[in-house]
Amino acid sequence: QTLLSGTEYSFTFQITNPGKESTSPNIKISAAGTASFTASLMEKPGSILKGVELGTDPLHLIEPAVLVAGVTHTNFFTGQSNILVFTIEMNVDMEIDAGVDAVFEIGGLQNVTP
Repeated sequence: QTLLSGTEYSFTFQITNPGKESTSPNIKISAAGTASFTASLMEKPGSILKGVELGTDPLHLIEPAVLVAGVTHTNFFTGQSNILVFTIEMNVDMEIDAGVDAVFEIGGLQNVTP
């Protein structure tokens, strides 16, 4: 098969990401054969993905985490109505509609009724 000059080609393959956070490595391309060239750096998108800076760069990996988690309430008198106010900040956009990416659970509440 011949790769034609001036034609853009694209190919994909699936991998399993390593189990730890990492920054995107310098990925290079080279060729040997009828047309040879030395290794040169490949361009990376450098864009935000799901709220993560450089999230589109290959193998830029993070562990989703809670950055801030807090709870307060509006009333401390017994037997009266009270509103619990939960605050959460993540390091990545988390879609929670129908549990697409995450389902948050709150535990440790005892003796409370809606």
